[in-house]
Amino acid sequence: MSAAATPATKTKVAILGGGPAGLAAAFSLTATKELRDRYDVTIYQAGWRVGGKCGQGRRGPANRIEINGTHYLFGAYDAAFALAREIFEELAEAGDDRFGSFDSQFLPCNVIALKEFFNGNWETWAIKVPGNGKPPGTASELPSLGNTIHTVLGWVIDHGSAKGNADLLATGAPVDVPNANAPHDWWHRVGDFLGRELRSLEHHVGLELLHIARELAEKLEDELHNPGVRNAIVWLLSHFRSWAWSLLGDLSQRSIDARRFWQLIDIATTVLIGMIEDDVLAPGGFDRIDQYDFREWLTKWGASKSTVWSSPITTWYNAIAAYATGDIDSPNMSAGMGLRGMLRLGLTYKGAFSFQLSYEVGDSIIAPMYQVLKNRGVQFLYFHRARDLTPSADGTTIDSITVEQQVTLKSGDPASYEPFMKLPNGRPVWPDAFLADQVNDPPTCEPDLLSFYTPHVGKSFELRRGEHFDTVVYALPVATTRWYCSKLIGQKQPWRDMVDNLGTTETQSLRLWLRPTVEQMGWTYGQAVLSGYYQPLATWENAAQLVAAETWPKDRTPGGIATLFGAFGGAPTQYPGPEDSGYPAQRQTLAGQHAVRFCRSFVGPLWPSAAHPSNPVGLDWEELVALDDGIRGESRLATQSSRANVGPVEAYTQIHKGTLKYRLRADESGYANLLLAGDWVRNGYELGSVEGAILAGQQAASAVVKKG
Repeated sequence: MSAAATPATKTKVAILGGGPAGLAAAFSLTATKELRDRYDVTIYQAGWRVGGKCGQGRRGPANRIEINGTHYLFGAYDAAFALAREIFEELAEAGDDRFGSFDSQFLPCNVIALKEFFNGNWETWAIKVPGNGKPPGTASELPSLGNTIHTVLGWVIDHGSAKGNADLLATGAPVDVPNANAPHDWWHRVGDFLGRELRSLEHHVGLELLHIARELAEKLEDELHNPGVRNAIVWLLSHFRSWAWSLLGDLSQRSIDARRFWQLIDIATTVLIGMIEDDVLAPGGFDRIDQYDFREWLTKWGASKSTVWSSPITTWYNAIAAYATGDIDSPNMSAGMGLRGMLRLGLTYKGAFSFQLSYEVGDSIIAPMYQVLKNRGVQFLYFHRARDLTPSADGTTIDSITVEQQVTLKSGDPASYEPFMKLPNGRPVWPDAFLADQVNDPPTCEPDLLSFYTPHVGKSFELRRGEHFDTVVYALPVATTRWYCSKLIGQKQPWRDMVDNLGTTETQSLRLWLRPTVEQMGWTYGQAVLSGYYQPLATWENAAQLVAAETWPKDRTPGGIATLFGAFGGAPTQYPGPEDSGYPAQRQTLAGQHAVRFCRSFVGPLWPSAAHPSNPVGLDWEELVALDDGIRGESRLATQSSRANVGPVEAYTQIHKGTLKYRLRADESGYANLLLAGDWVRNGYELGSVEGAILAGQQAASAVVKKG
């Protein structure tokens, strides 16, 4: 038996999975000395590192970072930033400066760049989101309806008053406002009055409709529950949108500036109209529109087809890989969950809209978090893969857990594995393979021990309730429940509903180490996160900050690092089981083909100066950094990092329409001693994100404490 005995006076908590959710649960359960005296926490983790989909490793003589896609934190991630701040404060109190400081980890990134195909060419739309000086990690709620209207219309008014957009509005078209017949209610009388007045004024007064709506929302904040006030604001927004379309609709087919301005107006007014009409900020409001896909909901409230399929909306789908089974022809995003996420990101960010990480998320956050948990006495059992949960016959508790011990350690102590390697500057980081000098008979297998599909199988044993655990936190991805929780699914209908309805999507990524900087490659928009480009590698992160975090020789130091990411179609409706060890290689072949196609055919419109003179759309292969100078031409692509993130453990959690009701809360497992944690749990931030995972982990820990 590899599980170590623990003091009988403590409640033994077994956390299955060391991703952000499991780590956050452990962090909350050990936050104070009192809690550490009450709970003995053990994390069971397959393979040699924690971090889940935020995990990463170092490879090769350059210690380059291997990771599964683009990773950055949005400024609205209150829980993630608050947790990170606590981590670094605690390390500082312990005198441990090996991981740097909180401020040194996060680099503001306020440019969102969108690629859009317009009149036969790929164009770039760079949107700068202003910073606000607020400290990230400060808790906040969504603003009220009145404040939301005031803020969003303020953006539109500012854009409409800018020189170029003001010229677009100065075309002489009148405001088309229908006359109300026999108005009786006061808001109809207001509308009739406005209609008569506006017909006598010039076109520019159309923008005043937004000023009036904004002032109504601000001055009548306490009356927004009144149908009259709401109808008046909707009336103003609808007629402004119609007026703007009369000016910009035809022009938007010829002028990209007119198209962008129209789409901004259409998105803003339609979202506000829908929010008012569906009362989404009222209790249960987001749940009520969960039945719609986000594009369906926009269409319902009058958005034009060009807006519904615009680059800003497409970018939002791309950002969370919102495609059924990864198929880009099957976009699927819950209007309720998608809208709430969009509002949080846009209206509650602090400091900057988004932040990149100086050492990537695994080394910038997960590594120091692991160290704090170790300092607190949390036990980590690496190479321990949960295989099966067995409930009691009456379906009230979890009685046992089957765990596979993948390898044994030379020390004889299963909790003794030291996971870090060190960079030349002394910073502890995660390796991209286990440290073989600590392992008996190190296995060589592909895929590796982290994978759901690893062919290596070690010895299994049982953890028993009352002996090895009292409480369980299931912090593994939702798709794993089909195999690891099959007996629970057999007992409980909510589990069957959850596993049958909550979707996940496989993803793929490509990381390129490039000789020139992005500026030298022709990118002129500064540090940005870009999306809306060639599918399936539609999202690009300029990760040049990572050059300083790696250890390249001087004559081979990259000027830039590009990470591309996207949904990965072609997966079966149900993932193969763990016995299909060849599945990852099969999918990797397809991901590699997508990488080749991107580099051959789509580099030019993104980085024009990195293209080969003989092929203006294809990459000049010599721009890729390779440590071996003997590797030439297209063969250099094999020295880069193409990844297929496949199967139940690596797939990305989806927010498909109509599925919110199937999500279980942290304390709704149906078993008295089982809590749930992950971005798939009903946590109030239902997006596939580190924020959702951390919130769920904290909620699971809170439920453990509440149970006593």
